Order: sequence, then structure tokens, then C-alpha cells
Amino acid sequence: MKNALTKLAYILHKEKLKLIVYDCFRPQKIQEFAYSIMPDTRYVANPAQGSNHSRDIAINVGLVDMNNEILPMPSGFDDFTHKAWQNYQCPKKYKNLCNNRQLLRDKMTQSRIKTNQNRMVAL
Repeated sequence: MKNALTKLAYILHKEKLKLIVYDCFRPQKIQEFAYSIMPDTRYVANPAQGSNHSRDIAINVGLVDMNNEILPMPSGFDDFTHKAWQNYQCPKKYKNLCNNRQLLRDKMTQSRIKTNQNRMVAL
């Protein structure tokens, strides 16, 4: 994971962008707490089956510009709605949000980082 993130940081830097990390390793107790608040496996893994965050193979990220301004995405961090899904279609007036998401996805793919099929959270 370290090599892929280093490669991603390099690729983003060439485009005058940086990665912001919202969430990464999550201890089992925190995963249990998160699941108690949102027991919906579309958004939070059931701790009884294990979580990629608890296995240290998942990370929640976004993009910032060189002025540390966050590039808006279709959803905010830990948004438990369909707007957080990769296939969410932005309304025309918010197309830039989906463009930012696609940019992040493309750069992650370029860095050989895999994304979760529903949400862009997993390495």
C-alpha cells in the first residue's frame, strides 16, 4: 500500500494536487462502534466478518489543491447515501463534482490502487 500511495502522491503532485486522508486503519473496537451506528453493510463492514479498515488495507481519501482547498466530490466524507457510490450520476449543474471523483478514480487506477465497487474507499 505504501508504494501505491507514494506513486499516487507523485502523480497528483504533477497535476498540482494532493491527497487528503480521512480514515485509514480502524481498530476492531472502533469498527464495532461504527457498525452499531450504521449497521448497513453497503457502507460499514460487519465487524463479525472483518473490515478492510481493520485489516489495514482500506483508506478513505479525497483531493486537495496546492492551497489545501478540498476538491468537492458528489458526497462528503462518511456520507451514507447513494451519492457516495461510484456509479452515482451528478445532476448537470453539479457535473464538476463527478468530474473530481473521476479524476481521483483515474489517478488511483494509474497508481494501481483498486477501488471498492460501490464506494471509493478501498486499496
